[in-house]
Amino acid sequence: MVKGVYRPENEPAMRFTNGLSRATNKKQAENVLACLTSVEQRLSDMDKMGVDVQAISCSPFQFMYALDPELGKKAARAINENLAAIVQKHPDRFVALADVPLQAPDAAAEELDYCVRRLGFRGVEIGTNVAGKEISRGRDAFWAKVQELTSSTSSGTRSTPPSPSDISCSTVFSKSFRS
Repeated sequence: MVKGVYRPENEPAMRFTNGLSRATNKKQAENVLACLTSVEQRLSDMDKMGVDVQAISCSPFQFMYALDPELGKKAARAINENLAAIVQKHPDRFVALADVPLQAPDAAAEELDYCVRRLGFRGVEIGTNVAGKEISRGRDAFWAKVQELTSSTSSGTRSTPPSPSDISCSTVFSKSFRS
């Protein structure tokens, strides 16, 4: 869907890190790929750790806030439908956090509403910035929807190491993952 359109070099996490950080991130990603992409591996790891229920979400590298808003909406919907399918197959083991196109605040609010009301998601995961711009300004429609739904909002930090704003944003609203 985004092949040929999405350019990782436009992401702040790529623009503002040095070669060592990028190499370290690449090695870490290779080491945990199966843990992050295989449902069966995730369930096995949960069992080994004694974890009954886990919140799942997309990787922060999949937020794609630099995309055109329409393509961003489509990408978020595809991610969310995939997460919903995993939860539907394993409802006693997983709950989901939505991905939203924060580059289009009204669309982000609509996607959050769809995910919480129709798909049963428990919250949303967001980045700490949108294409390098701070997330609190100009996104009133989204934040109003978060407050309305009293959803959990988790910030997926991509800074190496986390910046003070990453840490202060890490949890905005919280709600029990169990109903």
